[in-house]
Amino acid sequence: DARAERVVVLNTTASDIWRLADGEHTLDEIVDLLAGAYSAAPETIRLDIEQVVASFLDDGLLQSA
Repeated sequence: DARAERVVVLNTTASDIWRLADGEHTLDEIVDLLAGAYSAAPETIRLDIEQVVASFLDDGLLQSA
């Protein structure tokens, strides 16, 4: 994050979410893609993904569409 002069280190899952949160994928698409990639039920991982995206938004790393 050049604006805040800080380095943000993401774990593998957060990194996957970051790459998919590109403005081209909806939240539902991100959930479905990661559910498939991690062999998890979408309803099981949705809240976690929403929390990561909210954290990105709160930290100014993403902008809301």
